[in-house]
Amino acid sequence: MTPTEIVRLFRTYSPPQATVADPEFAAIMGLNPNVVYEDDMSKRDSLNLNIYMPAFPLTSDEKRPVCVWIYGGGFKMGSITTPLYDCTQLVSTSVEQNKPMIMVSINYRVNFFGFMSSKELVLDSQTYANTVPEHLRRWYDGSIGNWGLLDQFSVLGGFAFKGDPKRVTVMGESAGSTSIAYLMLIPQCHGLFHRSIMQSGAAFTLPAIRPEHRGQRCFDYLCRAFDIPDDLSGADKVAKLRNVPEKSLAEELNKSELLTSDPTFTPTLDGVLFKDYSPLVAQDSSLMFTASFTVTNPKNIAKLKSKLCAPDDGPVFDQLFGVFKNDEDSTEIGERLISNCIFLYPVFQASEAILAHPSCQLTRYHVDVRVAKIDEKAPGCKSFHGVDLPYVFGNKTASSFLSHKEMLFSKEMQGVWTDVITSKSLGVSTLPKVINLQSTPLSGKEPIRQEAVLFGADLKIGRGVVEMMSAEEVAFWKRPYAYAVEQAHQGRGTKIGVNLFKSL
Repeated sequence: MTPTEIVRLFRTYSPPQATVADPEFAAIMGLNPNVVYEDDMSKRDSLNLNIYMPAFPLTSDEKRPVCVWIYGGGFKMGSITTPLYDCTQLVSTSVEQNKPMIMVSINYRVNFFGFMSSKELVLDSQTYANTVPEHLRRWYDGSIGNWGLLDQFSVLGGFAFKGDPKRVTVMGESAGSTSIAYLMLIPQCHGLFHRSIMQSGAAFTLPAIRPEHRGQRCFDYLCRAFDIPDDLSGADKVAKLRNVPEKSLAEELNKSELLTSDPTFTPTLDGVLFKDYSPLVAQDSSLMFTASFTVTNPKNIAKLKSKLCAPDDGPVFDQLFGVFKNDEDSTEIGERLISNCIFLYPVFQASEAILAHPSCQLTRYHVDVRVAKIDEKAPGCKSFHGVDLPYVFGNKTASSFLSHKEMLFSKEMQGVWTDVITSKSLGVSTLPKVINLQSTPLSGKEPIRQEAVLFGADLKIGRGVVEMMSAEEVAFWKRPYAYAVEQAHQGRGTKIGVNLFKSL
């Protein structure tokens, strides 16, 4: 039987919101290079889902494990209409292994629609919340800038099919993985899912911001773009923006540099969902971000250094990462810096928080795979951020650019995730467990080593030891994060962070 004969798809209308901005990479991965907002798309169409179920019926008392897929895209873009996110083959593999499961892929609001905040929106939301009778008031009334996360919450809290409520897994990549970390921080989400597969993202990968900072600049940008006068009241500005057609907002996003600049859309410290900074698992990941962050020359590395160092840490930076003299040095140092501050340290920080909870189990995995066809098109990119996606889904789109050998490896990877999702108890899992992140290396300069599941460049899956940051690097990154949090607690902004280039 073919996968489509094994799996039944219940598809809701899923209009695209946005996808990647690189047309060449989009062509290989089967994505759409621009934001698309259909004429017939309404606000309610932003939240919908696809359910992939085995085609054969359940027994009367059978409940199948459920996995919810949350796509990435930096909270700027993404959609379950992306061909690569077709979950048919994943469910088909679970059936072939006699471990049938249900896959649910969800749309959630992104960019302006899901993650914009400002002081005007704070006041508007508070005004609205005060109009709701107390007996009808919901815990999230008054929240702003986190609508995309609330979309995800509403799906997790609303399963109406025969899924096993004790075996719900959330799985996400990049901003999807970051979303999972934020959902872990919301008390109302506790108990809605019990396992997570987090691919390249933790909470501090895209740290939440206060409304008066980056969100305010985005709101002000929109007001200027649609000729809304500065001297209007906050309520009038919000009212005028609400009258702007959704399609016009999407077109403005396409015209701007917001899709390709630094993180513009992130969750918001709104005092409702998130009241304060909290560290909250993901995997190791190489990345292909160096060019987009323009850290390929000494001038921009110097700028990056000034942004990422805690006060008086410049000499420590030079000792750990080296002194940049030319473009080649700058590119090498830039790759390591961006990898450390966006992925490796946030993952370390998230893992610490997970292990601090006595009932949580943590397994690390390390992806070192490549895609031969992408290697041909972009030599030197190696194993980059998101490279595992075609292997995870192994569907028709993936088969259009994965080799036969790579497709066989995809099936093996799907088997690992099927085991995680369908296992009756992870307590008896054979996956390697992280016990202590502070495994002492031979010296502070040597990388900390831990056992992990390895998805290797040789297209084999096994267990092995992976290298993390060194103890000295961990200590270095703790300081700017702690400094930034301290400044935020005192109500002061900070220049520390990767929000470096192309200000609005």
